[in-house]
Amino acid sequence: MPTDTARKLLERNDLVRRIKSHGYELPEMDSCSNCVRRNVTCISSPNDSRRCAECVRRNLKEKCDCMGPEHPDWVKLEREEERLDREEEETLSKLLRLRKQKRLIRTRGKDMLRRGLKTLDELDAAEAADRAAAEKLEIEEAEQQKASEASTSAAAISSSSSDALALSPASWDQWLADGGVDILPAALC
Repeated sequence: MPTDTARKLLERNDLVRRIKSHGYELPEMDSCSNCVRRNVTCISSPNDSRRCAECVRRNLKEKCDCMGPEHPDWVKLEREEERLDREEEETLSKLLRLRKQKRLIRTRGKDMLRRGLKTLDELDAAEAADRAAAEKLEIEEAEQQKASEASTSAAAISSSSSDALALSPASWDQWLADGGVDILPAALC
């Protein structure tokens, strides 16, 4: 009676013969990494084994990848690729933010030189004063516009009311007799 080791060796040799008889030679591009590394022909039979004949014969503990990566390996690769994509996006957004800050600093430096200021604090104070002056100017313009609109509407009201008062009582009677609401007297139009 053969020992376990001898029995396993016989089973392994039988599997190698079956793979070689039913299998097909894989092109070098599709050969498993073990066969490529050892520069041997890779023969595979998916119906008999997930490993190629050479990997079965050598009883390699490493995975035979002649059938391509397994599903968990693909999932792991996809997750890693997604992580790298996210990292790349974060890096690009950080780069864009830094470039924007750099442009702002350069602009502020030019403003300092143009105004003859020595520090950023002086520039901040000057910009605050400019903003306050601009806000004050906007408020004054809004008040002037409101005042001109109010005077224009008051003049229109006074002229229309004086025209209405200038009508004779007879024209008012005629206007009321005609329905009064829809048709204004010719003098008011």
